[in-house]
Amino acid sequence: MRLSSWLLPAAWLSTGVTAFYPVKYNVRPSQPSGDIKQRFYPYNTGKRPHKDGKDLLKMDIVKTRRENKFEAVFSDNTTMPHSMPIHTDGFDYSYFSVIDFGSERQPMYMLIDTGASNTWLISTNCTLEPCLLHNTFGAEDSKSLSVTDTPFDVTYGSGTVSGVIVNDSLSFAGFNLHMGFGSVLKMSDEFSNYMFDGILGLGRAPSDKLKTPTVMQELENAGLLEKHVVGINIQRHREGSKDGQIVFGDVDRTKFVGDISYTDTVDNTDHWEIPLEDVLVDGNPLNLKNKKGVIDTGTSYLLLPSQDAKQLRDAIPNARPNAQSDEGFDVPCSSTTKIEFAVNGVKYSMSPTDYIGTPTSDGMCMANIVGNDPFGPDEWLMGDVFLKNVYAVFDFDENKVGFAKRKESNGSPTSQAAPTGSGSPVLPPKSESSGAGPADSSKSPGSNGASISVPHWFSVAILLSISCYWSSALRTWL
Repeated sequence: MRLSSWLLPAAWLSTGVTAFYPVKYNVRPSQPSGDIKQRFYPYNTGKRPHKDGKDLLKMDIVKTRRENKFEAVFSDNTTMPHSMPIHTDGFDYSYFSVIDFGSERQPMYMLIDTGASNTWLISTNCTLEPCLLHNTFGAEDSKSLSVTDTPFDVTYGSGTVSGVIVNDSLSFAGFNLHMGFGSVLKMSDEFSNYMFDGILGLGRAPSDKLKTPTVMQELENAGLLEKHVVGINIQRHREGSKDGQIVFGDVDRTKFVGDISYTDTVDNTDHWEIPLEDVLVDGNPLNLKNKKGVIDTGTSYLLLPSQDAKQLRDAIPNARPNAQSDEGFDVPCSSTTKIEFAVNGVKYSMSPTDYIGTPTSDGMCMANIVGNDPFGPDEWLMGDVFLKNVYAVFDFDENKVGFAKRKESNGSPTSQAAPTGSGSPVLPPKSESSGAGPADSSKSPGSNGASISVPHWFSVAILLSISCYWSSALRTWL
């Protein structure tokens, strides 16, 4: 199978280097670029205009040396304790929350990433071009910042970040943590294309690369959560939804209908990886057995082994290979084909709204489904194209992933329970106590302290982030 030059070399895949395949643009303040290339998706997807320009907020940052130069569409404020809004790039490709750092509460765009565990942001001491496009954080932004001489670096499929470990406060979702995280001093040019200023790691694995406790470990150590779970609701901006939300320690029952069905994660893996029973197209099973899915909010699309992608393509009426890519395929832009994933006795549909991508020059549309096997012949990477259809729960106590039927804006669900017995409880019972109950909530920083500057130009970044298996000596997590 042919891979474009910007894809991760095959040798790297075999060693498990953290793969991070960027979107590449010619970033210019006066002219947006339509040349979008994605990880394992080597052809142009074009760009989608915002449907409602009024959603693009303009506010000033007063406590930063630089400002984030990307457009963002903000979700509504959240009211549930220990929750904060999840915002979008306006193209339904990448999702982030605003977290305040340091004594002066410097707001930063932080990618919500269940595929990795490390947390880092961009330092004001980074003067490289990609850093100049973002909010940055440094000593002038916080009187409580403590800088160590402990270095860190993370290698991606086509770029790197490196810097030092620092310690300071993070304020989000009613919490105020003091913890260690990465402060990036150098980053490769590919990061010019991403709207986020850092990454909030919510993966299962320890933060081995930074060798500091993760956000969830800090919450546990402080006894701030009764249950160490995270509930995530990802919205579709194209439908006018502004209900993106992440909840720590609970789930939001207003975001889904019916019960949450929980599935144990696969043994011997640090991913949020679960067994998949089958895939159905218009109700017909494809008999794709013994597959597993890695559930990753930091990945935009659905990535699956090439042979599985071909079988799925062949089952979609009038779908055909993409002329520019060995790994992608095209579908009719008006397709209503129903694609479902069977997980633990429940079928979850993936809306055509999500799997139909950008129109091609010959009247078809690219599918947001990519044929590539980053983990192996039986493992799928299930990103936002799937997660926009469910309410997802990540249970750190019980090592489970839960899905529920997401309540759409019109109240209609996007999944259908298989004919099984009684439903699952909202939160699974804990085998052990997790300490103190939740702390008091305060207003989400994403709803009161978030400050961005939206210029007249924009560059959309499609983040596709994947964490591969490591040997114990080479494990590298975002």
